[in-house]
This record gives sequence, C-alpha cells and structure tokens, in this order.
Amino acid sequence: GQKIAANGTSSTDRTCEACPTGQYSIEPNQNACTEVHFTHLSPTNHTTIGGVLTHFYGRRFVNATTTIQTNGLDWTHIAWHNDSWISAISPAGTGKAHAVVIVIAGIVADTDEIQFSYAPPSITSTVAPGFRGGKLQLEGLNFGADKNKLSVMTYEDGGCSRECSDPEITDKGVTCQFNGVGTQGSCRGVEVTVDGQTSSRGEFCYDVDRGDMVF
Repeated sequence: GQKIAANGTSSTDRTCEACPTGQYSIEPNQNACTEVHFTHLSPTNHTTIGGVLTHFYGRRFVNATTTIQTNGLDWTHIAWHNDSWISAISPAGTGKAHAVVIVIAGIVADTDEIQFSYAPPSITSTVAPGFRGGKLQLEGLNFGADKNKLSVMTYEDGGCSRECSDPEITDKGVTCQFNGVGTQGSCRGVEVTVDGQTSSRGEFCYDVDRGDMVF
C-alpha cells in the first residue's frame, strides 16, 4: 500500500486523515490506517558468525526502503518479496532474545511478537594444561568475537568449581589460564559462557604432562 507520513501526507502527496505516529500505512483506495505487523521469522537461531538468510513474515509490508537491526547491528541484503514476506542476511553477533527493530519507509513496524537469538557455544574437543597448571585449549563453535563477553568455568568431581582466567579467542576456539593441579588419568568438566548463553558441559583429561605453568 501507499505509505503515509505522520503528518497525513502519502507518498503521492494525497492528503488524508493522519495515522498515529509509527507502525502504520495507508491502505490503497481507503482512508484508513492499518498496522505494519511482523508475526514470525525463520530461522530464529543463528551461528554467531552471521551471514544466514532469514525470512520475516507478517502483514502489510510495502516495497520501500527498509532497515533491520538486532542488538544495534544492521542486517544486510534486505529484499521485499510480497506484502507478507521480506528476507535479509544476519550480522555476526552473540546473545539471545534480542528485540528486532524494523523500519519500512520511515515507519517503525510492530515486532513485539518476534525475537532473534544466536546459537549458544559448543565445545567439541579439549586439550588439558600441564599437571601444574597452564593453558587450557577448547575447540568448538559459536564463541563469538568478543573475549569480554566470554567466561570459562571448570568443575571437579566433588562439585567444586574454578574459573579458567584470561580467556582468549583463537582461530579454533578458546584458550584460558587454568591454575589447578592435575594428575595423570584425572578429568574435569568445563563450560563456556558467551553473552549469557552457556555450553553443554565438556571434559578435559590429563594424559601426559605438557609442562606449561601459570605465570
């Protein structure tokens, strides 16, 4: 339909009764305001590296300049398909249950029914530090790119937990400094938390003494 500005003027300069500010468009051949509304998106859970084609569904979309943001990050390659479907490519990011902000021709759409999340971290393999402590290496997926949003906790069989400090993001995953003492054949649990989302618990086991120490 034609877009109508907050002052009541449509894109063809036709004057009619003004719509309430935001979230509305004028229906063709009608002097009535209707809400631009989003009902769902697919997929709803993305890898933290982004680049995923995502489809947004709802009603009364118009083929006009559109922006999409989640957590302050811009989506790209936005495409209008019809009045109930647009698509876009997700940005890289982390976290869950982000509000989706969609603006079509200057009108802020109603997106209260949709949220967007990134996948939680996943540990696929580990390399234990030396018996006297040192660098713990974790490989996996969805660790993000901001070490300040990342933490690592380790767990002993008795239930005691210990933080693995100073985490760093590498090409393969995460490293951190573990200052506990291990013995050959013993194992500890480990979890990674990224921007409020925690991985399933993995495990690292001491097989040979790698000899590195905490400095």
